[in-house]
Amino acid sequence: MNRQLLLALQKRNKERLTELRGKLEDPELRAADLESIQTEIEDITKQLQEIADELANDEEGDEGKDGSEGTDEGDEDRDGEPGGDGGEGTEEGAEGEEGRSAANPEKRSAALGAIKTALSTRNAKSTKQRDKEVRSAFANFVVGKISESEARSLGVEAGNGSVTIPEVIASEIITYAQEENLLRKYGTVVRTAGDVKYPVLVKKADANVRKKERGAGDEIPETEIEFDEILLDPAEFDALATVTKKLLKMTNAPIEQIVIDELKKAYVRKETNYMFKGNDAGNENPGALEKKAVAYYESE
Repeated sequence: MNRQLLLALQKRNKERLTELRGKLEDPELRAADLESIQTEIEDITKQLQEIADELANDEEGDEGKDGSEGTDEGDEDRDGEPGGDGGEGTEEGAEGEEGRSAANPEKRSAALGAIKTALSTRNAKSTKQRDKEVRSAFANFVVGKISESEARSLGVEAGNGSVTIPEVIASEIITYAQEENLLRKYGTVVRTAGDVKYPVLVKKADANVRKKERGAGDEIPETEIEFDEILLDPAEFDALATVTKKLLKMTNAPIEQIVIDELKKAYVRKETNYMFKGNDAGNENPGALEKKAVAYYESE
């Protein structure tokens, strides 16, 4: 739907809510009128949320619905306005105790609260937009451009000078690691809880080959299978990024992308060394490839 039409519908719905709020504040409001107003508030609130979602998609460049569908929606709104006024007139002419009784104060208060919520409806942010905000907030916090409170308000878990890598960036790091670290590509992933001993096969069984059937006294020779126990000791990788003030002042430099790219490389370098060599001081890995690999020599 056309963006200008959406904004016009949004404005008209909010103006109608303001009118309804004035009616709710009238001390002579009747119970029958209150029920009608509540129903209209629910319908308008739903329309406002749909318009907000549509506007959010439109900001992303998404051409969602076609023009004919938007026209139908506009017609429904135009039909709804006179219908709402007509309904009020009918209620005014209604007879009976229910029509003449005063509105319930609790229901009146709830309706006013619903109007307040509906008027504060904002355009919903798409997943793409939220991810972009979180990514930018993370990078800006890492280089010291925003405070902890600002980072938390933007959806980044930060505290005590540290920050947890958001899921959107963590998945990007893992994807990069899978491309660069061959052991991630060809190795077997084993998920465990805590420090556990895990059996690793170091010598495979060797099958026997025969052309004739075995006799009663011709037993099958045993073959050896050898396992080694490796302690799967969880390791945590962290990194601290420092950026020069000169770089921060270069407004044209893509600071966000530079920081995240460098963190990805730092994590993967450390992870690769842990898996292949396992010789980092205080973070040794007895199951590293270099420590378990067996030399292979070709013979003529």
